[in-house]
Amino acid sequence: MADTTLNSLVISNSGRVSFSGLGSGIDFQATVDGLIAAKRIPVDRLEAQIETNQTKITAYQELRSQLTVLQDSLKNLYGAVTVDSSRNIFEAKQAFAGASRTDGQSASNPANLLGVTVNNKAAVGKHTIEVVQTAASHRIGSGAFTSATQDLGTARGQAANSISGSIQIGGVAIDVLATDTLQSLVDRVNNANKGTGATGVSASVVKVSETESYMALTVDKAGQSLGTDIALGDPDGVLEQLGVLNGGAIDNEFQAARKAQFYADGIVDPVTKQPLLIERDSNTISDLFGGVTLSLYQAEPGTTISIDVDRNLTEAKSAITGFVDAYNSVRSFLNLHLDTDASTGEPREDATLFGSTTLADIETRLSRIVGSGAQGTSSAFSVLAQIGVGFVNNNALADPLAANTLTIDNEKLDESLIGDIDNVKKMFSFDFASSTPQVSMLGFNGNTTYKADGYKLSVDWDEVTGTIASATIDGEAATIDGRRISMESGGAKGLSLYFNGGSDMADVDLDFSVGIGASMFFELDNLLNAQTGLVETEISALTTGNEQKQTRVEEMTVRLDLQRETLLAKYLAMETALTSMNQTIENLKQMTESMFSDN
Repeated sequence: MADTTLNSLVISNSGRVSFSGLGSGIDFQATVDGLIAAKRIPVDRLEAQIETNQTKITAYQELRSQLTVLQDSLKNLYGAVTVDSSRNIFEAKQAFAGASRTDGQSASNPANLLGVTVNNKAAVGKHTIEVVQTAASHRIGSGAFTSATQDLGTARGQAANSISGSIQIGGVAIDVLATDTLQSLVDRVNNANKGTGATGVSASVVKVSETESYMALTVDKAGQSLGTDIALGDPDGVLEQLGVLNGGAIDNEFQAARKAQFYADGIVDPVTKQPLLIERDSNTISDLFGGVTLSLYQAEPGTTISIDVDRNLTEAKSAITGFVDAYNSVRSFLNLHLDTDASTGEPREDATLFGSTTLADIETRLSRIVGSGAQGTSSAFSVLAQIGVGFVNNNALADPLAANTLTIDNEKLDESLIGDIDNVKKMFSFDFASSTPQVSMLGFNGNTTYKADGYKLSVDWDEVTGTIASATIDGEAATIDGRRISMESGGAKGLSLYFNGGSDMADVDLDFSVGIGASMFFELDNLLNAQTGLVETEISALTTGNEQKQTRVEEMTVRLDLQRETLLAKYLAMETALTSMNQTIENLKQMTESMFSDN
């Protein structure tokens, strides 16, 4: 009999245990494994393709992330239209303040007198302000309480639990319980100052000593008064008992309400020709100068604070630097996957997308935009190199992946921003101009095409209805929505305008330039489109292909498992027959030997 080894043990899917080759001496387990391994070659090939495709998917996802970062770097550069210009980094402003006096006294540090914040809507220029008086909230108090934790009656020197009823603040009824303490009443008043029906009055406990405390009621909005602007109601005489009112009048006023008062920009009263005293209810003033918010901290009559509003060139430069960094990251990625290794002439080991026509197309599109420059701008501000953003010297690079990336000449870029930021803005942004202020731009997109001689807008106004009847740009009919004019065809497709006129207008000149940032932003918009973008199309195709291949792998694996079981069953049957035959032969042999030995 053949020797039995652990390697000859066979367990079928049905759980039946047998030994390979016991009858025949053939290791049919190894034979079946070899046959199935040969049949599995197509499966192995498919699994290798799935793994390769997954590596490509990962690489395309990385590219998608880098392109998204590049587009994000342009969000404040390409000229997006917003009401407050917040999406236009070239309109970013900063403010500087100084203080002076004319009477020989020393002016306080302006930062101690007021704070200044500006947004992109602020106009470049200079303002002056003299703070005469800051606004103050009206604040009144109760009578004295001996404790903040005893019931109100006891703490006021009256009978225990003797103060209860209802009070009204700003029309909101507040219950006062006989068991209330000064602290619990304060909490209830503050609870009434929440939500849509808030009273506008906050309460607090003012502790003078261990035996003397007061309830303070403070109006939230400076300039308003309790009892006049905010009504006090005392139907049960509780406020009288608390010492807030006396004979219906406020008995204990901590601080009178007052408005902020100041002079600004030398404005004079048209009648008296004297400086005009300006008032506000709050110390936070955002409606005095457009885009400028003032926070009044302290009054100092006689001190003039000068506020200089200027362009924030640092933010503009930071945005341009961010764009260059993001572009270089994409460029390096493309170099890795598209170029061969100069030392070997072969694709780099990790260039999983080598030979991709999609990558080649993306490279061509981005390089064309950066290389061709802006359309319709000054000839001195049409290409990036003119403001200090140029291509690296490929012949002097230590890292071949940095080929065709951008570099910044900081001194030249600073000079450009300081000297002519408006033209730097046009180099990056979509810039619009109309021959009449009655037409302004609401929006544009990548289909809005530059035209050297501009476009002509005509508006037909319906005087009866007071609406736009129709409008055309270069003869192309526009879509009308109220006073909004939108183009859905022609060279001005994607342009959206607002008409503020009230009569027919013909041949309004519309001129615009298309900057590098605008062109690239919308090109990236196309590349990253979730349905039709090149990158998403590649990822989707590879993902779908992998899903189909995986389905085939699973189907083929099931068939191979069935074939394996069938082959094992056949060999087991053969082994069983051979074992039985061998046993019969052995029995016959023993019988024969026994017969001859008896003789």
